[in-house]
Amino acid sequence: MNIPTHQSLIAQSPAIGSLVLTYRSEGVKFEQRNLTEQMKVVLLGNTVQLEGNLATDTWNVASLPSRGYEDLVMLAQRFGAIDIANGVERLVEYLRVMEPRLKRLMLIPMRGVSQIHGEMEGLGALPIRCMGDGVDRLISILLCLMTPPTVVLVDEIGSGIHHSALPRMWKLLAEVVRETGCQLFGTTHSYECIQAAIQGLEGNKKDQELFRYIRLQRPKEGSEIKPVVLNYNDAASAVESNLEIR
Repeated sequence: MNIPTHQSLIAQSPAIGSLVLTYRSEGVKFEQRNLTEQMKVVLLGNTVQLEGNLATDTWNVASLPSRGYEDLVMLAQRFGAIDIANGVERLVEYLRVMEPRLKRLMLIPMRGVSQIHGEMEGLGALPIRCMGDGVDRLISILLCLMTPPTVVLVDEIGSGIHHSALPRMWKLLAEVVRETGCQLFGTTHSYECIQAAIQGLEGNKKDQELFRYIRLQRPKEGSEIKPVVLNYNDAASAVESNLEIR
């Protein structure tokens, strides 16, 4: 079989946004075999593909940067897809966890571009950009999770969210992920955000079983960076002991 390499996959796509991820799965049994070989995963724009099996192992990916506003047109398109699927009311229910004054969401054309507006109790319709960084950030994540892509990558996932609302954010995102079947990857440099994740998932065994905290560390100066994977219980114990796990 003519199995493409990751180099040829990248050559098939614009260079911008191309990234090769190589990882090793050790000690995992699959069909009586231990998976110890390396596997290459290629991120091409908004698509993730496993090297060598393009037909069945292709995932749709959405990525959100840590700063800056997402494309308004893309947000409107995602909102439209959710509206067609009769999911807008569910989206509003999610957002009310963070903003209880929200009554409904709608698309309103402004300067030739359709923008998402939220009708706020006592304030009328406001563009989501005027509803605070937290709501703006959260709706961007929720639109990705509900469209949905298969994988959602969020850089600095707690950015713009008030510290008091972070546990609610994590609890909400866990609920949405369970409902949509998406896989959510969020990066953070904030110890407060990690604490909030532990607090937000407290008491929910199903969410705790799905949660993993991956710390990237360099064992010694000049050595290769290695991932250390903690399950919920290990991460919770580390946080309770005030250990530095960032």
